[in-house]
Amino acid sequence: MSFSSKLTALFLGSVMLAGSLNMYTAADNILSPELTELYTESESVAELNATAFKISNLEELESFRAGVNTGVLSGYDAVLTADIDISGAEWTPIGTKENPFMGNFDGAGHTVKGLTITKHREYAGFFGCTQNADISNLKITDANINISGGQGAVSAGILAGGVTAMTPSSNVRVDNVCVYGDVSVTLPADNVYASAICGRVNVDAGQKTAGTVKITNCNAVGDIKAVSSRKSALAGLITADLCSYSTRISTVENCAAFGNVYANAKTSAFSGIVAANIMSSGSEWLEENDGASLYDVTDTLVLNCVAGGSADSYGAVYSQAGVIEGSTNSYSDVGNCYYLDTSVLSARKPAGSSIREIEQYSGTKITAADIAKTSFLSGKVKLDTNNYWNVKYEMPCLKTFEPKTYTITVDTGDKETSETYDFVEGTKVTGVVLPELSNNDDKKFVGWDGSIPLRMPSGNVTITAKWEVLEEIPGDIERDGEVNVKDLVKLTKYLARFDVTLTDTEKKLADVNGDGVVDSRDAVKIARYIAGKEIKLG
Repeated sequence: MSFSSKLTALFLGSVMLAGSLNMYTAADNILSPELTELYTESESVAELNATAFKISNLEELESFRAGVNTGVLSGYDAVLTADIDISGAEWTPIGTKENPFMGNFDGAGHTVKGLTITKHREYAGFFGCTQNADISNLKITDANINISGGQGAVSAGILAGGVTAMTPSSNVRVDNVCVYGDVSVTLPADNVYASAICGRVNVDAGQKTAGTVKITNCNAVGDIKAVSSRKSALAGLITADLCSYSTRISTVENCAAFGNVYANAKTSAFSGIVAANIMSSGSEWLEENDGASLYDVTDTLVLNCVAGGSADSYGAVYSQAGVIEGSTNSYSDVGNCYYLDTSVLSARKPAGSSIREIEQYSGTKITAADIAKTSFLSGKVKLDTNNYWNVKYEMPCLKTFEPKTYTITVDTGDKETSETYDFVEGTKVTGVVLPELSNNDDKKFVGWDGSIPLRMPSGNVTITAKWEVLEEIPGDIERDGEVNVKDLVKLTKYLARFDVTLTDTEKKLADVNGDGVVDSRDAVKIARYIAGKEIKLG
């Protein structure tokens, strides 16, 4: 039986569980290798239905992605059964605007490492566009989204570009997710959204009957940059844009964010360490519909969150930066949130502009000592320290995904001058020094193999000095591969008892007449060689 026939038979057997069936023909057969069999075991923290796929390696993950992106597996669930390394190649997100991911994805406590996206995409992230989809129990490390070319708006989030609850009854949840990485999106586009967790939440402004999206128990560490040369830019670690377009509530709850966020735009620039912009249009919807009500009017909220780092905005029309949120409307609110006293805000505007620069310290200031107390987190901040949160390295971290310490080794080839530095994964790398190395008697320093990372990856790093064995050329005292005036000057200074010393190897090379003594006769012979009057040295 062909692969397409097997897959079609597989779907027909589970159509009662999966709902509608998209026909799949041989012409559509881009899924390779075959997907794993369906399973019903309870192997995950989250409850999964019988259509969930077990994914244990990159090939199976890519196959599942291909099924989602062609619409064949859009509504199917998946669970990771192992850590997966996706580094080394451009990542294509799971879920598109045309075929969004609409199932449940459970990381089951596993890690996806090395996400890289550089190509322009409307929705960029491990997931691209999702609708009514739950994502949970997943860690993403060593992630880098760096988009600087292309046309059109971009919503980028390391976890997901866009997350939407499309129907009033839908309750979407992003829970227990930890992300370490950086995002930079710089474009001539009307709107640029950049984040570590979710670029945009409830993304469709025309969807007035959307359900709820709750981002809970998530941890993000990284630097976020959004730049638009045409219109607006939003940058936030948990989300860039958190909106409720109906009378249902969307929230960010019990989350921790540490890093630097930067937004620069021709019109509106919003940056917030937790969220760049939070907005509810529930009351507006009621006004537009003569007071008609689907649900009680509620706000968009950020609750019980902790933040640390900086927020920087530069906008020609609006410029807002906040330790928790950069911008909010009257239907939205922030409650019981805290930020480190070292956090810095900067909302700037063009010289001479009449716009207001808004810096929002909407949380409560705390110290690193406060945040290190479990009693403080479970008391005032109200993080669930029994089940989710712990304190490590002066920041709250998810117990499921406690950060590890790794080592950067600067190997000079000499134990006495080699150095080691310890860093927590995901944190900024500072203070690592590549020493100035010079040639020695028999080797020439030609550079370094490896470089200092911006952030500590999930693994040890070795930066090794590269050496080239030097050829011993009689008269080449400077060891630069040729006999020239520099060699003569150095020998003359040495003979004149200036503050110049020669190593044993240099003395050997200076003795060009081979009499076992370095003296003026050697200098004369080198001078004659340079002048073209001496045929041979040594």
